[in-house]
Amino acid sequence: MAMASTATSISSLNTATGFPLPRSSFFTPLSRVHDFERAISSSNVYDDRLRELAEAGKDIESAYWELVVKDIQDACKLLEPIYNEKDGEDGNVSVMVSPKLANDTKGTIEAAKKLHKMVGSPSVYIKIPATDEFISSMKEVICLGISVYATLIFCLPKYEAVIDAYLDGLEACSLTDLYKVSSAAAFYISRVDATLDKKLDQIGTTEALDLKGKGAVAQAVLAYQLYQKKFSGPRWER
Repeated sequence: MAMASTATSISSLNTATGFPLPRSSFFTPLSRVHDFERAISSSNVYDDRLRELAEAGKDIESAYWELVVKDIQDACKLLEPIYNEKDGEDGNVSVMVSPKLANDTKGTIEAAKKLHKMVGSPSVYIKIPATDEFISSMKEVICLGISVYATLIFCLPKYEAVIDAYLDGLEACSLTDLYKVSSAAAFYISRVDATLDKKLDQIGTTEALDLKGKGAVAQAVLAYQLYQKKFSGPRWER
């Protein structure tokens, strides 16, 4: 299998907080567009297949997606025993829609449906940036029984909107078994620290400097509290 790149991801909470992960959290190999680009351009692993696709008249974008889908299918197959053993709570793989669709609600929905069908595995998550347009489409994608990986979340209101879209999608879904219709959320708290620390340096007071390196953990605590609130109570338990 020629997997271009994998990275470990944790649903909903960065472990730097020290909180125990909820049962629904998982570790999943994920694919990122720039990782595929780097793997294709810096190695010869894909050369023969690219040559075949070019000779078959495939354009660059079509050839790219054929390579990506094959890698994701191989990863799903490799992790299938884990996925089955853990009843879908582990052994998942994610693949990202084209970044060009970040502000295209309808295009995102269609791309998610197409990718899900092309990969053809229940363990695949369709990874989409959590733009306002994506959040508008998330309910429909979940409603179709497609698991979603929401990425590029930087603030609590956006995270709450993603959770609400997921719950709305489950409630609208006509499938009888919703257990494996899942969603993961990538909350980028480290970038919050990087931004806040620069501003704290500019302020320069003792109080400000004492806060350096603490913003991300504080945000993670609040995110986890929101997670606990949203995934408990009558709406979730019914």
